[in-house]
Amino acid sequence: MTTPLSPPSTTSTPGDVIRVVGASTNNLRDVSVDIPKHTLTVVTGVSGSGKSSLVLDTVAAEAQRLVNDSYPTFVRNRLPQLPAPEVQSMGGLTFTALIDQRRFTGNTRSIVATACDVAPLLRLVFSRIGEPSAGYSPAYSFHDPTGMCPRCEGLGTVVDIDIDELIDLDRTIDEGPVRFSQFRPGVYRWKRFAYCGLFDRSVPLRDYTAEQMHQFLYADQMTLPNPDPEFPRTAKFDGVVTRMRDVFVKNRPAKLSAQVKD
Repeated sequence: MTTPLSPPSTTSTPGDVIRVVGASTNNLRDVSVDIPKHTLTVVTGVSGSGKSSLVLDTVAAEAQRLVNDSYPTFVRNRLPQLPAPEVQSMGGLTFTALIDQRRFTGNTRSIVATACDVAPLLRLVFSRIGEPSAGYSPAYSFHDPTGMCPRCEGLGTVVDIDIDELIDLDRTIDEGPVRFSQFRPGVYRWKRFAYCGLFDRSVPLRDYTAEQMHQFLYADQMTLPNPDPEFPRTAKFDGVVTRMRDVFVKNRPAKLSAQVKD
């Protein structure tokens, strides 16, 4: 139900309305209204008529200021500092929740339940009604490492590297076996496996042992037994796929050249 705003009434009690007297915030000019409680009130008008000035910058701002004043000084200093609205008086204010009109920008893990904060409550419910062997409430969350699928990390889909497309097994390290410009001969990512001391740079990858191939592709922060002097002294070795997953799959750089994207 929508109810039109009305001038302050002599019969309304403070518990029934939010009373604004003499509001002059921004483009308001001595506006006095009663906003009824316990009902849906829609404030409409042409652009520049003062809708936001009344609802957000006057009523909501003062309500939030009153809430903030109840906190200790240490907490108040860390909260947004809202200026006092220009108004003669206001009464009947209650706790206010502000929903921003900007578009919601969540990440890949955002769902309705996480956006409205009902997800932890649902997890708590299921953790209580589930079998004791199922674990604590985080075990029901696809955002928590204890509950998420280790393969897809709770996202439901897997984006990974196509080894056959990435690697040319008939090439040596010196010839550039990785079909990706960021690993071409001479660049610093190529130097990591060229100077790691684990591989013969003149042998095609097809002739590597299973252990060598696994190290070339999947080594993860491996301490090198005998690296080339050109390998960074304190660095550890990551395989090509490990490095690509960390840099290009998990993090998805925002700025990539057209060649790298292709």
